Amino acid sequence: MALRVKHNRTTEVLKRNLEKATNDYSNSIEKLSSGKAFTGRDFKSAERSISETMTKSIRSLRMGKNNASQAISLVQTADAGLNEIANSVLRLKELSLLALNSTTSDKERIYYLIEYEALINEINRVVKATKYNGIEILNGGGESFRQEDMDFFIGGVNQYVARFGGDDLNVIKLKDVKNINLSTENLGVRSAQYLIELGEGVNQDDIKDLVEPDDINYDTKLDEALEKIAGFRAAFGALNARLERVIDFIDVHEENLSAANSKITDVDVVEEIANLIKSKLLMQIGSSLMAHGDVDRNAVLSLISNT
Repeated sequence: MALRVKHNRTTEVLKRNLEKATNDYSNSIEKLSSGKAFTGRDFKSAERSISETMTKSIRSLRMGKNNASQAISLVQTADAGLNEIANSVLRLKELSLLALNSTTSDKERIYYLIEYEALINEINRVVKATKYNGIEILNGGGESFRQEDMDFFIGGVNQYVARFGGDDLNVIKLKDVKNINLSTENLGVRSAQYLIELGEGVNQDDIKDLVEPDDINYDTKLDEALEKIAGFRAAFGALNARLERVIDFIDVHEENLSAANSKITDVDVVEEIANLIKSKLLMQIGSSLMAHGDVDRNAVLSLISNT
C-alpha cells in the first residue's frame, strides 16, 4: 500500500467519521430530550407536512367539540326555561279548572285569577330572562338578534359552500330562531286582568271565554299552549341528542388522528437510545484514534528512522 505524507487520507476519514458520529449523537440527544422525531438536522419534510395537516385537523376537531359543548349549554338553558314555562301553564290549567267548578264562588274565582295573572307575568319574565351569552333563546333571540338561524360550527368552514351556497355538513343549525317565542301572546294564553278588574262578578262563562281554544281539537287554550311547548322541547331535545353524538364522534376521530400523528412525530425511544449508544461508541473510538496522531505520518517516520 502506498504511503502519502502531503495528503493524509486516513486522518481525513477519521475526522469525517468522528464529525458524523458527533452529529448523530447530538441528533439523538435532541430527539430524546424533545420526544419528537423532527430535529434541525433531521427535518423529514414529507413527514412533517403530513403531520402538520393532521395537527390542523386535530385542532379543528377540538374547536368543533368546544362549539358543540357550548351549543349543548345553550340548549340546556333553553330547556330549563321551557320546563318552568310548562309547569306554569300546567298550573294555569289547574286554576282554570278550579275556577270553572260550580262549587267555586265568584269571589273565590277572583283569587284563582289573581294567581293566574301572576303566573302569566312570570312566564313572560322567564321568556325574557332565559339568556345564553346575551341571546334571549325563548324570545326570538331578542331585539338585537338579527340572524334567521343559529349556526354551530363543528368543523372547518367549507369554502365552496361559503361562496356558492348549499348545505355545509360541518354546520348544525337551529332554524327559525325568530319563531322560537314562548311569550303568552305567542302561546295564545289570554290575560285575566280584565276579569280581575270586574271584582266579584266573574262567573263560569267568563272563565270559559278566557280559556276557549281556537282549535276544537283541544279542550282549552292552555292545552294548545302545552302542545306548542312540547313541540319546542322536542326540537331542542333532538338538537341536544345530535350534539351529544357529535361530541362522541369527535372524541373518537381525534383519538385516531392523534394516534396516527404520534406515529409520525413521536420519537421511537428504544431505537433512538440504540442510535445514541452507537454514536457515542463511534465518537469514543474516533477520538481515541485521533489522539494517537496521524497514522500514515507515524508509519513514514518509522520507516525513515529504520533506514
